[in-house]
Amino acid sequence: MQIAKNLFERAEKAGKTSKPYLQLGQKMEGGGVKSTGRHVIKILSAKEGTGSDPFTKAPRKELQCLVSEKGVEKMWNVPVLNKDGNLHYLVAKLAEVEEGEELYVELKHNGAKSFIDVQRSVGDLPSIDVDENSEENPTGVPATAEDEDPFDASF
Repeated sequence: MQIAKNLFERAEKAGKTSKPYLQLGQKMEGGGVKSTGRHVIKILSAKEGTGSDPFTKAPRKELQCLVSEKGVEKMWNVPVLNKDGNLHYLVAKLAEVEEGEELYVELKHNGAKSFIDVQRSVGDLPSIDVDENSEENPTGVPATAEDEDPFDASF
């Protein structure tokens, strides 16, 4: 509908629209939560705020993160404390991350329990040292005839 589209565009320009939330799981019919897969995000900013527990509706302190996923800004709220009153594991994980750093986040299951896996997108991969003077390829395996350049003039 064109009128709604115009209103939305005007509100967006004025900064009067709310950002979507990062959705790591979807509720399934009959109960349970299904993962929406791996998300590649960057944390743009974070602040401490107040939200509500989705189950009890009681107020709680949250780490409120503004993240970017595929160029779209989204909100991601993480509780500061777990059910036992201790620091939530995600807050501890995110304490190791710098703003602007790219992360992989994914809802995973461990039996009946679900958890959010957070990994750095860079730095978790093993590095390969390449000696440019060596005739071996980076895997350390000597070159074979199959590895040779088919356009080499020496054939």
